[in-house]
Amino acid sequence: MSLGQAWSGTFGAEIFSLLGADVVQLGGIQRTDVWRRVRNEVPEGVYDEHKEQHPLNTSGLYNSVNLNKRELTLNLKDPRGIDLFWDLVPNFDILIDNFRATVMPSWGVTLEKLHKLRPGIVWASISGYGSEGPYSDYPANGASTEPMSGFSSLHGYEGDPGMNTAGLYPDPTSGYMLATGIMAALHQRNRTGEAQRVDLAMMEAVTTLCGDALLEYQLTDELPKPMGNRHPRFAPHNNFPCLDDEWVAVAVETDEQWLALAQLIGGSLTGEKWCSFVYRKTNESLLEEQIQNWSQAQSADGIEEMLCKAGIAAARVMPLYELYTKQTSPLHDSGFIQEITHPEAGPSFLPGYPWHFSASDEPALRPSPCVGEHSEALLREELGIGQTEYLSLVAAGITGTLREYKQHHQKSR
Repeated sequence: MSLGQAWSGTFGAEIFSLLGADVVQLGGIQRTDVWRRVRNEVPEGVYDEHKEQHPLNTSGLYNSVNLNKRELTLNLKDPRGIDLFWDLVPNFDILIDNFRATVMPSWGVTLEKLHKLRPGIVWASISGYGSEGPYSDYPANGASTEPMSGFSSLHGYEGDPGMNTAGLYPDPTSGYMLATGIMAALHQRNRTGEAQRVDLAMMEAVTTLCGDALLEYQLTDELPKPMGNRHPRFAPHNNFPCLDDEWVAVAVETDEQWLALAQLIGGSLTGEKWCSFVYRKTNESLLEEQIQNWSQAQSADGIEEMLCKAGIAAARVMPLYELYTKQTSPLHDSGFIQEITHPEAGPSFLPGYPWHFSASDEPALRPSPCVGEHSEALLREELGIGQTEYLSLVAAGITGTLREYKQHHQKSR
């Protein structure tokens, strides 16, 4: 059962739904997930005059990280909603949230209480700075934990003071790490029957990715700084412009690769001085200028093929949009990106499984749920609540779909 919101928590839960687990997403009916509320209108690209559509159900952000889940809405500000939450707990092995560390305890949630209701349960949380410590009460998201983790001090072009990625990098990183922590906790539970609290701080999750920079500082006593696409030792190691505003990434790591590249480019780069590893790094800007003069007159695809055949690491910089829309792209070919049809948003190309198993089938991808889509079915299956009681809960604003909630409130005015 997931109370995850936005990206990190919902993505961490989605990993389990993609692995075949029955993941129930707890949503709100009065206040839905923030990623459902990114806009107040149905996006132009998915608008269909022949369908009943609602902006809360057509958000690409939400619909991309809640695949294969079922959603139940509960008003947890109402005592009856909280009671239903506690009634549901015994039916689930895992509880996930990514609230500020003080939220779940304010609802009376403790590992001891959860274990009493569901022995061996795993309660897993993502917060910005963990449930304890000097920053535990601070609100956070990916944009704030990138600088707090030290990651932003390393990101940027050479000479920059450091900057955020603008991609909320900590969110998916934390989602993956939370999933691995939960799997370890489940393994321990299966051995001992012990309940487990998995407490993940986004700041710590991202700091672990900066391990090489921490080690460099310990060994040299020098603070690592942004280097753009350059490498601390190898040269050339960068992206170079090509025809039609495209780019190609090139990395030379051995003398053999350098000799092959120099022969392909020709000119002064075939001189003996450029064979020196140290000389190339010392004169990296001049080296990059000469490679750029050569690359910008050729296609990125052509350079990629030419250099790879010569044993040099090279790749055309593929636009993200092309990866999704060009169905011959490697991500389509592997089955990672698939077309998924949502009942309101229609067909979209979305990322699915980042792994492939040789001995088991991958579950078919299902679209993310509409608001409260499975509320009646889940309450009936999990708690034995019949239609009459369900409709009374809808009337009280405790649960329901958007349509049911709207119908009730229109009638009550």
